[in-house]
Formats: sequence, C-alpha cells, structure tokens
Amino acid sequence: MAAEDNAEDRLSLKQWAYIIGTLLAVAVSVSVYDAWRGNIRNDNYSLRRLWQRLQSPTPGNVRNDFTNYSLAASRVTFAGGNPYSKQETSGRNYKYFPLNAALLGPLTLVPIPIAQGIWTAINVGLLLWCFRLHWAAAQPRRTPLWVWIVSLALAARFISQNLKLGQWNTSVYCLTFAGLIIARKRPWTGALALALAAALKYMPAFFLLYFAAKRQWKALLATTLALAFWVLVAPSLILGPSRHFELLQAFRAKAKDSYGNMTSERSVVGHSLRATIYAYLTPAVKSDDGKGSLINVLDLPPATASFLVQGSMGALLAGVFALSVWRRARRSGVPPDQWSRSGVPPDQWSRSGVPPDQWLRSGASTDQWLLEAGVWFLLLLMISPEVRTAHFITTFTPAFALALTALHKASCARTRRIAAWSLGLVAVCLLVCSRSTAGLSVSRTATLYGGYTLVSVILFAASVYVLVADDAAPPPQD
Repeated sequence: MAAEDNAEDRLSLKQWAYIIGTLLAVAVSVSVYDAWRGNIRNDNYSLRRLWQRLQSPTPGNVRNDFTNYSLAASRVTFAGGNPYSKQETSGRNYKYFPLNAALLGPLTLVPIPIAQGIWTAINVGLLLWCFRLHWAAAQPRRTPLWVWIVSLALAARFISQNLKLGQWNTSVYCLTFAGLIIARKRPWTGALALALAAALKYMPAFFLLYFAAKRQWKALLATTLALAFWVLVAPSLILGPSRHFELLQAFRAKAKDSYGNMTSERSVVGHSLRATIYAYLTPAVKSDDGKGSLINVLDLPPATASFLVQGSMGALLAGVFALSVWRRARRSGVPPDQWSRSGVPPDQWSRSGVPPDQWLRSGASTDQWLLEAGVWFLLLLMISPEVRTAHFITTFTPAFALALTALHKASCARTRRIAAWSLGLVAVCLLVCSRSTAGLSVSRTATLYGGYTLVSVILFAASVYVLVADDAAPPPQD
C-alpha cells in the first residue's frame, strides 16, 4: 500500500547528514546545559568550573529519573551489585528488566552530563522518526500544518516532561508505534522494535492481542520470539548467563512487590481509569508524586471495589479486542469494485476526482489505522494499574489522528465535529490541570479528581466513534 511504502522510504545521504548533525548538536547542547545548570547551582560561572562539571562523575539536579534510577542501576549492575536493592542504589526504586540496565552500559563509561546529552539525543531522534512515521501513515492525504500544531500542542507537556526527566516512556512509545506500522509490511522487522519496547516496559506486550485480533499471525509469532530474545538472550550476551539469571531472580521478587504497591487496597497512584474508578468506589488515597487524598463517593469494601474495577477493565479490553476483530471481519473479502477512496464520504465516492492509483482498499485507509492504533494506546493508559502524567506522551497518536479527521475537508461533517470537539475538550482539561494556567490549587484539585483520566476517556470515546461511524457507512453505489 502507498502509505506503507512511504513509511519506509529511504533517506538520502544528505538527509542522514542533517539528522546526525542535529542529534550531535542536541547531545552537545544538553550536556553543556546540564553541566551549566550544576555550575549555576554552585554559584560558579567560570568556564573552568563548567569543564569540571562536564567531567563530573556525580549527578546534578537535572534529568533525575534517568540519572538517579536507570543510569545508577546500570552502574551498580556492571559493578557486580544488585540494582534492585535500595541499599545499593541509594534508596532508588529500580523496577525494570535487567535489559534496561544492560543497554545503558556504554553510557556508564562517560561523565554524567555527557551521558545525559547522549540519552536526550537518542530520544529526540526516536521522536523525529516517530513523527515521520505518523506523517507517512497519513498519506496519501495531505497533512495540513494545523494537524501538527494541534497534536503537538496537546502532547507538548508530556514530551517535554519525558525529555526533562530522561524517562523510558519516549523510547518505549516510539519503538511501539514504529513496530506496529512496520509490522504491517515487514512483520519480523516490526516485531524487533515492538518486542524491544515491551521488554523495556511491559505494557506494549498487550499489542500481541492487537495482532491476534487483526489476524497478523506472522507478526504475532515474530513479536513473541523477539520478546523472548530481548528479555532472556540479549542481556545474557552482555552480562553473562549466570549473572543475568541472578538478576532475573532479583527482578522477579522486586516486580511482585512493585505490583503489590500499585494495587494496594488503601491507595492508588496515577491517572488511569482503573485507579480513578477504584478511588471513587472505596476509601483509598489517590496520589501522584507523593501527594494524595480521599475522593471516594461510595464506601464499598476494597474487595468489592477491586472486583468491579477489574471486571470493567477486562470488559473494556474485550470490547477493544472485539472492535478490532469486527473491523477486520467487515473489511475482509471486499471485491475490487467496492474499494473506497481514502477519506472520501460515501456520497462523494463517484465525484471525488481521486485517481484510481490512489484508491485504498476499504479498511486499509491509514488514517483509520492511526485511529485504531490510538485506541489501543489509550486502552493501555486506562487499564494500567499506575499511570503518571509522563505516560500520556502516547496521546500524540490519537490526537494526531483526530486532528487529521477534524481538519480534512473530505471527512463527513459529523465525524469532523466530533473530532474537533473532543480535541477542544482535551485542551480545556489540560489547561485546567496545568499549574501555569489554572493555578496550583485548581490544578491539584482537577488532577486529583481525574482531569488527566478524562483526557484519555475523551480521546478514546471520540476515536471509537469515528472508527465505528466510518465502518458503519454503506458500501459505495455505482
């Protein structure tokens, strides 16, 4: 298909030179900036002190999550220690697979400000790749500038937060999206990217259900095998089999404790629909960043509330799975004389003027694929036991797809209105949850009572509506 071919167009040497040069500039700039911030905090503005900071083996108060958790755990790992022990990581709570620490090994060999710069450049490069894949997935439609302005404006805070803290969410999201779109044409290549994302943070593994729903059996098998490689084989090649097995045992014990903390009867953390509903049903402290309060409207026993929440999240997962199955079943076996033109309403199929070589088979239009991928990203935000604001970086995909729908004149009027209103409501929610626009008291209250949860619910409902409305359209009449 045209969009899939565009998604994998090769870059010219000149383009590669620009990209590499940009990323090097990002790495150098971030390294100097991080070192300079440490310089200012020490009230020493000399270039000599800046040079000393660039070579510093100790972290400054910049990109804390990367430096104090991931990079620190990698240093402990390669020093022969246990990264899952708080005693050996200065009280930090490292909770990822040994793979994460193993992959950061090369960055432990350079001073911290330089490691921070390289890590930021890697994530910026992945973001640029992810944006390019979104642009390619929107083809053959023309992508208006407003699509980028709207989607980037809504996701800007989350992108900035991830880059500022140096978290894994950026790389995991970009690898997941890349794996999904590449797997449509190259299952094994896409599987490597998606499986790596799932090995770094486990939630992308739910996309195995997506492959099953779409009957992409080769991609499903390839991702399963690739996940086993990334989790079991790759770290053994880096650390050695016995050392890796030792760390896996420590990870297993840590993961059990971490999941227990995330699903405590008396407290919930973050902004997932799962956590918010539970906090409304039973007296459980809902918190984020260590600050929380009770928001319950009912006093159900924790066991009852947990049963209701888990049942509703299971039903939500089953519903999205059924939606993908239904879309595939409805679109399979359509004869060539019922092919549709991407983005053109049924009443305009006969006069849209789109040349035949730009027709897309019904169900293969890539803006619809973007919406469906966005629905799955939002599903993971809603059912996860713990979702922080940084995890909302994945809302870029549904926001991009809805903006494409809202601003493209060929879309039917009703779906355009639904898409536009949903994006407007999301913008209002984000403004109310922002300290800079709503003030500290209002933003805390809105966040506590589910402001960010509402963002995911609005995007999810609008995306599902547009998908169902498009699929429910009658077949073309010649």
